[in-house]
Amino acid sequence: MVRGPTLAYDQSLPRVRERFTPHIAPADRALAQTRIREASALLGRAGRADGAGDVAALGDLLAITAAYSPDLVRDRVRAAAAASSRPPPAPGARSLEGRARAGWRASTRAWEHAPRAARGGGAAVVLTLLTALVEAVEAAAAWHRAQGFHAQARAAADAAVLLRDAAALTGSRP
Repeated sequence: MVRGPTLAYDQSLPRVRERFTPHIAPADRALAQTRIREASALLGRAGRADGAGDVAALGDLLAITAAYSPDLVRDRVRAAAAASSRPPPAPGARSLEGRARAGWRASTRAWEHAPRAARGGGAAVVLTLLTALVEAVEAAAAWHRAQGFHAQARAAADAAVLLRDAAALTGSRP
């Protein structure tokens, strides 16, 4: 049997991609965590229209998180994203722009690079971001309860439990 040439381990496509994919700098991770937490605090003080828009943006962040999460936690994060989107969105008008939404959008870069960080032994990166995300989803649950949206509040609480389980898989409890 004749075998064709093979690439050295470090020349395989996944290894080349790893070298050219930027790391999450500790400052980026800290900034993402801060932005998520600040956005959560803003959601806690949001009125009905602003809060509805913020919760919708948080759903988008959960979807991005599910898409980019490392293999270790991906199933639980996807389940959390699905749980949070299960009931219909909060009724009424929603504002399209706001500071909480801007904070959640700005934190997506850290999630895009989280799988690489986790492969490099950076479970702490993923844990840090998941912990902040748990706080955000709990803030969404509290906002829904305050507005009287009980189905949405239960869904957000279910998503928070799943995210806590995902964080536990990284080796610690948030």
